[in-house]
Amino acid sequence: MKPLLAALVVPAAVLFASPAHADRDSYMQYIRDHQINTSVAPETKVFMMGIQACDMMRQGVRAEEFSAPLSIVDVHGIVNAAQHELCPETLGGPK
Repeated sequence: MKPLLAALVVPAAVLFASPAHADRDSYMQYIRDHQINTSVAPETKVFMMGIQACDMMRQGVRAEEFSAPLSIVDVHGIVNAAQHELCPETLGGPK
């Protein structure tokens, strides 16, 4: 009976574990450490921009394709921070 319990508990732990790099605090610290211009956007919005960038890159958009015409926000800096702290699997190009 114990091996069966272990067989059920381990997959559940893996299924519900958070990704290693999906960390809001380290992402925001990266933004601050690299002095990335987020204008006056609240932290929640800056974090959501990172999450959206990751989602788009996972769907095939390359980091170089992001742009925000007439924006004072450092879009490339935000994308770079997202890649390093939220979705590092997007670094290194297509596989």
